[in-house]
Amino acid sequence: DQLSTRSWMGEAQLAAARSSKLVGTGGVPWQLVHADDFGGPKLSADWQSLRGKWAMRNGVLSCSEISFLGLAKAVGPPVRIEYMARSEVPSDLSAFVGSKAETFRDGYFLGFASNGNSTCKILRLGEEVAEVADPKAVPGRWHHVIAQILPDGRVQLLVDGKLVLE
Repeated sequence: DQLSTRSWMGEAQLAAARSSKLVGTGGVPWQLVHADDFGGPKLSADWQSLRGKWAMRNGVLSCSEISFLGLAKAVGPPVRIEYMARSEVPSDLSAFVGSKAETFRDGYFLGFASNGNSTCKILRLGEEVAEVADPKAVPGRWHHVIAQILPDGRVQLLVDGKLVLE
């Protein structure tokens, strides 16, 4: 599985993407807390590897097993995680908002390509609260994923510009 903040594009395209209008904001004037182009030889101190091994190559962060990566600072709600992800054999290109204490049990899991690319789902405190079968991740294709918790308590998963779950 691979993650990127659009750094697989050229620098000019990356700059344009960062300055473009946000998709699916839910009416929130989002403020950037952290961005990473994964351009260095290794993960910066801004990240914690919670499980698995991560490698960076040419602006793409990759893992070859079940892996979890976390931002190494607390961010309170409302929160929006936006990323580009792909996998040659699609399997769980998901986001989690919570702490590392009890993975998936103390926050929100927003699953894209979960359960072997068979479902999209939202878990709240470890319990499934919403699920749909589509969309599926396409092998080798980059997908734009947004996982967000809005100030009014709504939890949303958007994939490739479309609201998938709320």
